[in-house]
Amino acid sequence: MDLMLKLLIVVAIFLAPSFLAAWLIPKSWPRLRYYLSVCLFVLLATPSWLVGEMTTFPVPFGLVLLVSVIDADINVLLRSLQSWVIWYVLAFPVTALMAVRLFRRVHPNNSFKPSPLRGSA
Repeated sequence: MDLMLKLLIVVAIFLAPSFLAAWLIPKSWPRLRYYLSVCLFVLLATPSWLVGEMTTFPVPFGLVLLVSVIDADINVLLRSLQSWVIWYVLAFPVTALMAVRLFRRVHPNNSFKPSPLRGSA
């Protein structure tokens, strides 16, 4: 599979919870919808490294979270965070900047703005 296609699949998978959260929150709270969507995307899609027995390999941070939740073992998450501190210091802000730009382009129809009440002038 082409690398760009893999990247698009990962982004699409981790965009889904962000849009679901935005869809579930009422339109009367536009800032909460926007911030929650961006934060969820950053938390799930930040590039990360999963520490294995003999090697490490790149995965989205959401997968590291998923593994630690499924195994009910926080040590997987802590080991990953401790092993790559400088990586995460750079990766989270860069992913946040990309997410802000992405979400501003994805919602050009002002769907994060509250809809006016019926009958109001």
